Amino acid sequence: MTEPEANRRADRERYARGELSWPVGSEDWAAAAAEVLSTGAFDWIAGGSGEELTLRANRAAFEAQRLRPRMLTGVAACSTEVDILGTRCPAPFLLAPIGGQTVAHPEGELATARAAASLGVPLTVSTAASYSMEDIADQLGGRPGWYQLYWVSDKGVTQSFISRALSSGYQAIVLTVDSPMVGWRDRDRRNAYIPFLSGEGIAQ
Repeated sequence: MTEPEANRRADRERYARGELSWPVGSEDWAAAAAEVLSTGAFDWIAGGSGEELTLRANRAAFEAQRLRPRMLTGVAACSTEVDILGTRCPAPFLLAPIGGQTVAHPEGELATARAAASLGVPLTVSTAASYSMEDIADQLGGRPGWYQLYWVSDKGVTQSFISRALSSGYQAIVLTVDSPMVGWRDRDRRNAYIPFLSGEGIAQ
């Protein structure tokens, strides 16, 4: 049985039971996360800087994008594989760099790396990860991985990050230059919550 067939069969069984065992859609998943995470951890993950004007603008810009359908072209043999800067991907996306994932689960980026490796989806590892880039690369097991680099003022530290990433097998450096300092985040200030103070997200 192919994976699409297995998914359709599982869907039929769920409809037959009249219940779904997993949340549906991003809003349902966010609500489920809010039930199990502390308020500080959830708001740190879900929030943005200041009054979140840019966060809302980014979502609006994303929602304005549309897929371009191509009708009557035949779908008997099709592929979603793409090449992104020399990295072959089974679908036209990759996992973005998200730091401090242990605020949501103890295995954090290690679990994310295993999931990415199992699906062949490239993972971009954050400079603010809760596990070292080497340990995360071990979980990728040679599958595609990129490393997000926050350029810091100490050139020696920056060079060390780059050297370690290359030695660990990461295929690209994703340079981030728009965060010279951590932004004011109203949610975090209300919750008096900064995960870095408790050692989350500073493993590099």
